[in-house]
Amino acid sequence: MKKLFLVPFILSLFFLAGCDDDKQEQNEKLFKQGWLLVAEKQNGADVDISGIPIPELMYFGNQSVCYLAIPVNNQGTWTYKNTRTAWSYDDSHLTLNIASLLPVTYYVETINNSSLIVRYNAFTSTGSIDTYIKEYASAKVRVENLTIRLDE
Repeated sequence: MKKLFLVPFILSLFFLAGCDDDKQEQNEKLFKQGWLLVAEKQNGADVDISGIPIPELMYFGNQSVCYLAIPVNNQGTWTYKNTRTAWSYDDSHLTLNIASLLPVTYYVETINNSSLIVRYNAFTSTGSIDTYIKEYASAKVRVENLTIRLDE
């Protein structure tokens, strides 16, 4: 009799595990598009990104491939550090890892078809910890020659 009770219990565990996999897969699909940085905060204060011609761009693709274009100010001239790297998302912990940006782990605050908000912590040169919040909007992008650009 006890064995009959355990069978439905074990089957329900497999069903619940399958639901988690479905949710993970569903959320991963939301990432797979282009993202443009539209707002940033450092320790609760707004960071002025208005002077950057095209703020940070990201594109999450299939097979865990991610393309980044991070703006770099070189004596008043904006250039972009272009990177092709790997990415992973863990729905159970709401964490996003981008290989070239490790050891920073992004904590996903919000993700939907049009908005991605992440939070992360970084050490300063004095050893204190700053908290950053970045807000991205979905963007049409193109990837050519291993670089990502806005598709205007």
